Amino acid sequence: MRRLGLLVALAAAVACGAAPAVAAGGAIELPQFNGRTLDGRALATSSFAGKRLVVLCFNPGLDQAEAFAEAVANVSPLRSRHNFAIVGVALGMDPDGAAAFARRLGLDFPIFDDADARITTTLGLRTPLVLLGVDSAGTVGLTLGSLEAEEARPAAVIEDRLRSFLRLPAAGEAPSPVPRCTSCRRVPSPLQLLGDAVP
Repeated sequence: MRRLGLLVALAAAVACGAAPAVAAGGAIELPQFNGRTLDGRALATSSFAGKRLVVLCFNPGLDQAEAFAEAVANVSPLRSRHNFAIVGVALGMDPDGAAAFARRLGLDFPIFDDADARITTTLGLRTPLVLLGVDSAGTVGLTLGSLEAEEARPAAVIEDRLRSFLRLPAAGEAPSPVPRCTSCRRVPSPLQLLGDAVP
């Protein structure tokens, strides 16, 4: 799979509002990256191998950054139940501002500090705001860039697309209960079958 070149083309297409560019029959694999989070911990995306991963790359100073962050924060409580992880990548030169932004919006997932633009360069990003959905094999299956300015409810639109990619229940919809077998009967335990024969 061609990695970085395709991701650069994909990010450029997103920035221009065009359809994602994918090589014929090819897939875009997320390049692995590592760094320090806003709270100073070392982290590598390889630690999420085998899990679906949502990557929110954002500059908190952008108008639409809050809508993207709100959408991701809304699905964040479903991570453990639906086996996916979320990481953020704070772009720009103000880690303190990014940390304040994360606290204000209740972002409870690790956020990389990318003040040195090392992760931005690794991913080949050409836009300061992009949301990536990565499947358990490491293939990028969702890319969202900025939305049209006249979009009435941008966070809801982003959340709907993210929920669809992650196969989550729609916002406000109760999760499906575990199906019960109505034709099954309770099977007695081995101790119940032995009855009085057990000393």
